[in-house]
Amino acid sequence: NAIGDHALLVPFSATLEWLKTLNYKEIEKWHPWFVEKQIAGYSVRYENNILFATIKGAGHVPSDYLPFEVFVAYQRWIDGSDSL
Repeated sequence: NAIGDHALLVPFSATLEWLKTLNYKEIEKWHPWFVEKQIAGYSVRYENNILFATIKGAGHVPSDYLPFEVFVAYQRWIDGSDSL
């Protein structure tokens, strides 16, 4: 799941707290991810291939704000990249 960190309708913090209630083991702690050497957001990875990523500066529909960063995030997720 990728969500904008400026989303007011469904704040990313609410989704992150909900994910924690699933009690999945955290595989990678909360950390920044980069596009072209700039912080593009933050992500955390859990067991069972659960990945949560924010898109820095985006609102509720991140692709409306930062389509390139969203594309990169999903492409890396699909490719199984560790750089997200």
